[in-house]
Amino acid sequence: MVATIHDAFPWTHAEWFPPRLAARLAARGDVLLRDARRLVVPTQRVADELIAHCRVAPDRVRVVPDGVTLPAQATWPPADVGRPYLLALGTIEPRKNLVRLVQAFTRSRAHREGMDLVVAGAVGWNAEASLAAMASDERIRFVEAPEDPVRDELLAGASGLVQASLDEGFGFPVLEALGHGAPVLVGAGTGAQETGGEAVL
Repeated sequence: MVATIHDAFPWTHAEWFPPRLAARLAARGDVLLRDARRLVVPTQRVADELIAHCRVAPDRVRVVPDGVTLPAQATWPPADVGRPYLLALGTIEPRKNLVRLVQAFTRSRAHREGMDLVVAGAVGWNAEASLAAMASDERIRFVEAPEDPVRDELLAGASGLVQASLDEGFGFPVLEALGHGAPVLVGAGTGAQETGGEAVL
């Protein structure tokens, strides 16, 4: 059996999940780690974490990066939100580090020069602090659970993507943004940084 492991967070950062979900993910993952002959992971970072934290033999792990499907460029009308904006994509949950992103944005040159921050994603667990932070500044806009065409419009119109997550196993929004020609800023040492390589800041 070959199994795909998208990230090692159930073992390395159980606090990033609701307790029952963390236990369930770790239990299911333990079965895969035990029974699979090969483990496919999207980044070397995930491979290293499985080897270090789960004592997986290195020769059982293969890194196969994920990919994204982008629409034809002609179908990418940019979103019209009135002012230039930075975009953050992802579930609203503590791991996405949105409270700190909002704090950084409100003190940034981009904010002083009239740029907005658009945050787009589904509301996840323990999201209250993130939602409150976003509501604290009228220049921060929240688009809840956008459908794919809306995501494409937001990406096409963005001045850049900001991926503030504490970590990512891969970071699909990074590839999506690069595919739309948007600059990308990510946290150092994350799976998203590995995904973007030299193309991200």
